[in-house]
Amino acid sequence: MPIFLNIKVAVMLSRSTKTFKYPAVITAFWGAAIMPNFTRVANVSDLKPGENKVVNANGTEVALFNVDGEFFAISNTCLHRGGPLGEGMLDGDVVTCPWHGWRFNVKTGISPVMPTAKIATHHVKVEGNDVMVAVD
Repeated sequence: MPIFLNIKVAVMLSRSTKTFKYPAVITAFWGAAIMPNFTRVANVSDLKPGENKVVNANGTEVALFNVDGEFFAISNTCLHRGGPLGEGMLDGDVVTCPWHGWRFNVKTGISPVMPTAKIATHHVKVEGNDVMVAVD
């Protein structure tokens, strides 16, 4: 009979403590959350605040946004009809799909109109002048 240990892990981003059963869940947690595979997709100077564009991260089209100097990335494919969100209009932290007007918060991926509609978000980091995006 296997022995399971309760291990408390501090999750730095949410500042909360989670309890996981070892070994399966902790392995999945560390593998997915701690070691994302980042790819350089742009230079910081490529996007001024309020601008966005479509970039390629390891073969995946991603919509990249500069919101007041902070970068965010979401899936480039709108949930409604597959429109290119990276070509949409950015208003604050909400992008509007150019095809049919569906809107998504680029920070959370959640639609402000229909909160049950959520687009995939991607981790972003800046190293020097490089904007890096992690896709699963």
